[in-house]
Amino acid sequence: MRILVLLVAGILTACAMTTLTEQETAVCKGDQNCLVAALADKVVQEEYEREDRLIQRKEKIVSYILACHYAG
Repeated sequence: MRILVLLVAGILTACAMTTLTEQETAVCKGDQNCLVAALADKVVQEEYEREDRLIQRKEKIVSYILACHYAG
């Protein structure tokens, strides 16, 4: 139950920090369901992008460590 609460809190925080552009808002033409779906899609996309950046940073660190190990 605690994990579910933390997950929902994280999603709500991400939604609060994510905004739609004017173009994204205009596509929905005021339809609340469309706006919620567009916002949810953007939150998910931003999460994937954050995960990709984290993976890239980890790969750089591993490459650096391996280079130092084999150079030394």
